[in-house]
Amino acid sequence: MSQDNNIEILNQFKDHIPYLLRGEDFHKSLECCLANIFKITQNIDCANINNINTNIHTYCLKSNLNKTDYCYEELAQILFNQIIQYTIPKSEIEDAQATGNTSYVLELLGKAKRKYVDYWKNKNLVVKTENSEQDEGISKSGEGGEELLFLLAEQILKLPQALCKMNLKTSGSMHFHGADGIHIGLTEDNSKLALYYSEVKVYKDINSAIKKCLESIAPLLKREEKEKQELDLLNSYLDIGNNIELTKKLKEYFNPNRVECREFTEVRGLCLVAFNEDKYDGYDYEQNAKNIMPEIESWIQNFEKGKINNDIKDININVFFIPMTCVDTFRETFKKKLGA
Repeated sequence: MSQDNNIEILNQFKDHIPYLLRGEDFHKSLECCLANIFKITQNIDCANINNINTNIHTYCLKSNLNKTDYCYEELAQILFNQIIQYTIPKSEIEDAQATGNTSYVLELLGKAKRKYVDYWKNKNLVVKTENSEQDEGISKSGEGGEELLFLLAEQILKLPQALCKMNLKTSGSMHFHGADGIHIGLTEDNSKLALYYSEVKVYKDINSAIKKCLESIAPLLKREEKEKQELDLLNSYLDIGNNIELTKKLKEYFNPNRVECREFTEVRGLCLVAFNEDKYDGYDYEQNAKNIMPEIESWIQNFEKGKINNDIKDININVFFIPMTCVDTFRETFKKKLGA
């Protein structure tokens, strides 16, 4: 592929991105539940870790309207409202919408809920079969954190999902060990396809969450052998709707045997780290943000050390820190919303 052909294809994809991102944005949905700490305290949207290409985004929980609890119920409702977009391939959604029959859309909702239930069943089977330790991030995730990162990636970073990982996780065990999700965009100069591997850890302890997160994502960011499985999935299941021609062209970027995969793609990371934080005090979210703000520097230092320990160099990563009063409440509220 020539550079001219590469630019032509990437421009086609750039024009297609707004279509892929149709739907609610942050200010119409997640903002009612999450407060941008940096925006409140420093009037900036994110912070950058010097010299390690990492943007930090930190959001704290708001209270519900009655100020009787934090907005776990509201957050669970938003995740529930988006489960079709998260779990069902765009091409299948487009086909259902094209019929003009609302019963098909309702059918997709039921299918999406079943995928979550199947995911939990398969996940428990994998844990038992492999006789693995009861890792907090595997055995209890409930997948709510993965969907939350999906929404933040699309609404905040404007990065569309490249394929429905949930659609694959319900069909076997192998996909539990790869990236939690894959998003795609363009580099800042529009010269390469940016491939974002995502990793989510929802733990009680932030230090464990950061450590496990970076250990999991490092082989993908360093383009080690583990990445081949993800590229194979993209080659088979890339999901940008029913634009067959553009899909075929983009798949060339995900073939490790083609020069396009190395010359015209750049691997990047997306991380969500959710954890228990005891600095919440009352239901004034601006005050809570100010209480939490002094803690962020230590989180950044731990993340920086983790990148160094895992030999992650010169790779762009966006990390979302989500301090919560109780991660178990987040998990269980979402599962209850799904009727599980």
